[in-house]
Amino acid sequence: MRKKNIFLLLGVILVALIYNLLGNYIKEIFQKPVEMKLNGTVRYDGDIENFQLTENGIISWDGNFLKFASLQGEMLNEIASNGYDSTVRFENGETFFLDKQLNALYVYNDFGQLKNKIALKGSVFNVKKLNDKIYLHKKDNSTGKDFESIWTMNYDGNENKIYETEGYIINFFAKGSTLYAIEISTDFYGYSTSVIVSKGENRQRFEFNNEAILHVAPLKNRIMVITDKKLYAIKGEKKEGIEINEIKDFIIEDDKVAILHGDSLEFYSEKLKSLEKHLVGIGHDRLFSFDNGYFVYGPTEMLGFVGEAREFTYKFESLVKDIKTENRILAAMFREHIELYTLEPIVKGEEETK
Repeated sequence: MRKKNIFLLLGVILVALIYNLLGNYIKEIFQKPVEMKLNGTVRYDGDIENFQLTENGIISWDGNFLKFASLQGEMLNEIASNGYDSTVRFENGETFFLDKQLNALYVYNDFGQLKNKIALKGSVFNVKKLNDKIYLHKKDNSTGKDFESIWTMNYDGNENKIYETEGYIINFFAKGSTLYAIEISTDFYGYSTSVIVSKGENRQRFEFNNEAILHVAPLKNRIMVITDKKLYAIKGEKKEGIEINEIKDFIIEDDKVAILHGDSLEFYSEKLKSLEKHLVGIGHDRLFSFDNGYFVYGPTEMLGFVGEAREFTYKFESLVKDIKTENRILAAMFREHIELYTLEPIVKGEEETK
C-alpha cells in the first residue's frame, strides 16, 4: 500500500514537471500571435446611437432611423420613426422596434423585413427577449396608484403577468422560470436598491443600501449581484460581499465573474475568491469576450486576449464608442461610421518584413 502511494505521488510530480516544461510550448501552439485586419467600413450621414452586428450584416439606430446594411456596406433597408418616443432593442437575430405612440411592437429580421407587428395592451415602458420569450415592462396608474409589472408575451400578442409591484423597476433579468427584478426606493437618508428573486408564488428580497445594482445572474449554486461598489454572492438567505473599487464593466460567465476595475481585469469565483488578475491600464473602461479570450478598450485603444501569450494592443484613429462581435468578425462603432475587422494569425517571417 505504501509503495502504491509513493508511485502515485511520483506520477503527480512527473505530470507537474512535464506541464511546467511544456506549458510555454503548448501556449505557443494554441495561442498564436494575431493582428487586426480592417476588412471594410460602413459610413452613415449622422451620429450612430447604437448598433448590432449579425451574421448577415449591420443594424444601426440613430434616434430617428433604423438602418440595415450588408457586411459589404450596401444599405438594404431604412425605417423611419414617427418622431415620438421609441425604443429599439437588438434581440438574438431579431430587432424589436417599440412604438410607444401607436403602442405596437414591430419585429424585423436581419435584412429589415417585417416579421411581425404586435398590438400591445397597457402602457409598455420597455421590452426584452430572454430565454426565447418576449418580456414587457409596464407602468400603470389607472387606479390612481402607481403600479409596475412584468409580463411574458408570445408572438400572437397573448400576455401573462408574472410580477407586479408598487415599487420602481429599474431593470430585470430571467433565467429559466426565475425572474430577477431590480427595484429602487428613496427616503430622507438616501436610496436603496433591491433584488427580488421571483419564481411562481415564491419571492425573496435582498436589499442594498446606498448601492446601485448593475447586474444580477445565477452562477452555479449562487446568485451573483454586482453593484457600483461591491460583488455579492447569495446562497439561500445568506448574502456575502467584497468591496471592489472603481467598477467599470463586467461579464458573468457560467463558471466565473470577470470585472474590469481601476487598472485591472480580475476574475472571481462564485465564492468571491480572486482567481487571477491582470493589469490592463487605467484608460480602458469597457470589456467583452471574443474568440475564447477577453478584450478591454477605451477611449482609442484596445488590448486583446488579456493575460495570454497572444496578447496584443491595437490603436484606433478616433474615439471608439462601442464594439460588437459575431463569429470571426469584430465591429467597432465610431461617431458616423463602423469598421469591420478580423483577427488573422501572424505567420513567422511576416513580422520581420513589416
